Amino acid sequence: MRSKVTIKFILISLSLLAPTLSFSQSELTIFVSGAMTRPMEAVSEVFESISSDTLNLISATTGEIARRVIAGEEADLIILSAAGMDRLQEEQLVVSSTRVDLAVGLMGMGMHPDGQVPDLSTVEAFMNTLLEADSLAYVSPAAGGTSGTYINGLIEKMGIAEDMEPKIVYQIQGSRVAQAIANGDAQYGITFISELLPNPGVKVVGPLPDEIQMPTTYSAAISSGARNTELAQRVLTMLTGSDGRRAMMSIGLEPLVH
Repeated sequence: MRSKVTIKFILISLSLLAPTLSFSQSELTIFVSGAMTRPMEAVSEVFESISSDTLNLISATTGEIARRVIAGEEADLIILSAAGMDRLQEEQLVVSSTRVDLAVGLMGMGMHPDGQVPDLSTVEAFMNTLLEADSLAYVSPAAGGTSGTYINGLIEKMGIAEDMEPKIVYQIQGSRVAQAIANGDAQYGITFISELLPNPGVKVVGPLPDEIQMPTTYSAAISSGARNTELAQRVLTMLTGSDGRRAMMSIGLEPLVH
């Protein structure tokens, strides 16, 4: 009889304690640009395996993230291009002392694994590849993507915008560029290599020629409106540690953290 009473007392005690345990768990909202999404996903898996807290990742282009943060949307940790971070820092929307430059990404071209590998060895060869292509996917400048804005300007600078216009298959994010290639909706696609490599249906042809490459630094910082700065700092520390570095290198990013 005593054991039954004891068990009943323990169950009642746990039921009373449950709301307290639940309350102690936190959800962290993280805005992350496309090129850094896969590393952040990898770090999130490790973090959540050793913590009761939940990481809510929202992946978008740098331009979209900046727009949403400036409009007042809440986030705890923000990861986007250094240029985008500069803008948020000027608006005092991130805690400047927490800013960390994470990695450098290069833009490259992807194709379906069964296709014929094009020549990207020189700027002229790259331009001829574009002119001979049936279709080309990249992020629409209207979506605020760093890569799409650059490629759109590059095509105009090369003087081939009119020729390319009917071939372009605009996408809203780099991962969608990769998916368009894998689905056969585009012969080639250009975005950051870190957005092409994770898709098994895409073969990375290589980076753009050095003369027209645009190395892009990605930065992270805690939002000025973060609800849980301590938890955000823990995640940022893991992202800049060995788990984060491995995840970044695995998809072609060059870590800047040691």
